[in-house]
Amino acid sequence: MYKRKLIGFLITGILTSVILTCLENGLGTIQTFGLSLLFSSLLILCLGVPSSLLSDFFTRICYGKLRMTMALFIHLGFGLLFGYIIFTEHLILITVVAAFIFWLTDEIVRFKWKHKIENMVPIHYEM
Repeated sequence: MYKRKLIGFLITGILTSVILTCLENGLGTIQTFGLSLLFSSLLILCLGVPSSLLSDFFTRICYGKLRMTMALFIHLGFGLLFGYIIFTEHLILITVVAAFIFWLTDEIVRFKWKHKIENMVPIHYEM
């Protein structure tokens, strides 16, 4: 589970930095990307990863689409809450988008790992 969260953190940090760089018109592209990568990665690590762990904890007894939907709403709720508490109105959308990217990455990695493990189960043939 922690590997999945680390992968989600890295991908979300990079994609959020790209989005912030595209929205920002100052400094220069490389400097803006570096600053947004540092800033967004720090916030995602401190706020996004724990909220994703809480989402996994709250949805551990659910399966299928119900678990995915509940996890999405928990991720978006925490993103909206953190955006409302920490940022101004125009940056709330960025936190919600980052929360969605983190949820999507986590679900894709969860799906890929689940099917990889299922395909690795040895098949015993009778002779």
